[in-house]
Amino acid sequence: MQETNITSHYGHMDNEDEYVEESPNAEAQKFYDMLAAANEPIYDGATESKLSVAIRLLGARTNWHIPKKCLDHFIKLLVDVSIFCCISLNLVDNYICIY
Repeated sequence: MQETNITSHYGHMDNEDEYVEESPNAEAQKFYDMLAAANEPIYDGATESKLSVAIRLLGARTNWHIPKKCLDHFIKLLVDVSIFCCISLNLVDNYICIY
């Protein structure tokens, strides 16, 4: 049985200068843009991001079997209170938008 060395067959490939970064396709770029938007803070100076708030809300819904309408009510409450407090929250309007 003859062993074949991959580097002898395909050549030596440790030259990092030949690496060229490609830009992502449209679908991947859309996903990267969504991730970047979800990572934005919910307001200037906040430590929580849109994604972390959405995860916490969905976690609460799952842990305590909260109905969708109740979750929508609390999301609206957060948005309403943020307007009253002159804070612009970058949250979704309802549970459906989280998905």
